[in-house]
Amino acid sequence: MKALSIIRPLALAGALLGCGLAQANLIQNGSFETGANPGGSFIGPLGVGNTSIDDWAITVGTVDYIGGLWQHADGDRSIDLVGTSLGTINQTFATVLDQIYSVKFAMASNVAGGDNVKRLKAIAGDFNGDFSFDDTGKTNSDMGWTDKTFQFKAQGTQTTLSFAALNGECCFGPALDNVRVELVDNQVPEPVSALLVGLSLASLGWSRRNRQRTAG
Repeated sequence: MKALSIIRPLALAGALLGCGLAQANLIQNGSFETGANPGGSFIGPLGVGNTSIDDWAITVGTVDYIGGLWQHADGDRSIDLVGTSLGTINQTFATVLDQIYSVKFAMASNVAGGDNVKRLKAIAGDFNGDFSFDDTGKTNSDMGWTDKTFQFKAQGTQTTLSFAALNGECCFGPALDNVRVELVDNQVPEPVSALLVGLSLASLGWSRRNRQRTAG
C-alpha cells in the first residue's frame, strides 16, 4: 500500500503538469512591457541589432517602440512594425517536435498615415501567413485592437516566431501587441506523456506483485 500511495500522487502531479504546460505563455515580454522607456510618445526608429525591446530581436528594417502615443491592447506599450522602413521582429522559444501550438496576437494600425489597410506576415514552425487590419474610423484613443490567431506544428526543439510589416510608409505601419503562444490544450507534451506511461507501468507492476503475494 505504501508504494501505491506514492505512485498515485505522482501520476496526478504528472497530469497536472501537463495541463500547466498547455496553458503557459511561451513568449517572453509578449506585450512589450519591459525594455527602454518609450515615455509619453515613442522611441525610434530602432534598427537591426537594437536591444531596446527586451527578449525581441529586430532582424530587418526598423520599428518604433510606442509608449503614450496611443491606446494599447495590453499594458502600456506596443510596436509599430514600420519605423522608417518595413521592419521585422522575432523571438525564439523552446518547443517539442511535432507538437501543435496556438499563437494569438493583437493587431491594429498607426492611424496617422499610409494605407487604411495595414498588413503583416507571421512565421512560426510550418506556418507562414498574412494578416490585415483596416483602420478606417480608428483613432489613437480608439485603436480597435483585434486578436488574430493561427496554429503551427513545431519543426524542432526551438521555434522562431517572427512578425514582418508587409506595407506602410514612414512611419505608419501595422501595430502589434499582446503576443501569446501556448501548447494546444488537447495534447500532452511528450516528456509528460512518457512520465505518465512510466508511472502507469510501475503502478501496474506493483499491483500484480501485491496480488501474487496475497494469493500465496
